[in-house]
Amino acid sequence: MFIILFFKPLYTFSMKKPTAIKVAIAHGHAMERAGLKSIIEQHSNYNVAVEAATGSELIRQLKSEKAVPGICIVDLGITMQNGYATLLTLMETWPELKVIILSMYNHEELVTRILRAGAASFLYKNNEEMLLMEAIEQVIKKGHYFTNAVSKLVLQKTKKQPEITDKELQFLYLCAKDLPYKVIASEMGIKPRSVENYRVSLFSKLGVHTKTGLVNFVIESGLVNLCIESSTPR
Repeated sequence: MFIILFFKPLYTFSMKKPTAIKVAIAHGHAMERAGLKSIIEQHSNYNVAVEAATGSELIRQLKSEKAVPGICIVDLGITMQNGYATLLTLMETWPELKVIILSMYNHEELVTRILRAGAASFLYKNNEEMLLMEAIEQVIKKGHYFTNAVSKLVLQKTKKQPEITDKELQFLYLCAKDLPYKVIASEMGIKPRSVENYRVSLFSKLGVHTKTGLVNFVIESGLVNLCIESSTPR
């Protein structure tokens, strides 16, 4: 006679769900921020852990996080502190963070400076929804993602000389604030003669002939988003 004994297993095994990749979003418009979150969280392997309306709020929240998100999506036109300043701070504080920049502008000078500052990807807002998840996934896998349009812009920029210097960019920003040249010289801490040199140089580089032409270029190209007084969040 055989007695069959059933023993309760000492251990039980279960399949663990993979840990979701944390994402941070910084966007000044609540509805657009919610839209981005909705797109991302349709994919179970991503979790929007941080949402911010300003650059300084984003930095503050990231500093309070125990683990910094793997991906950060930043609107270049973010309020209070522009997206470029936020990008510089992010790269300085968390060099390993992968930042995807969103912008309504795609001027070659703007794009190349954003990428040089350390952004992993640049998405033009006309196609951000369609390409957002592709960009996120490629940035996770490869560390970067560039659309054909962005790659073309960067290639065009590298073929063109000369480029706009940081000082000239500051000069353009102050022009866009409609400040007199004497005040601009004071703000930049330079002599009025040097301001004249910047003016003449930019007239030649940009093919404009008036201060209004300089201002229009700054606004239309989106370069105003790169003109910052400080890279430290306020």
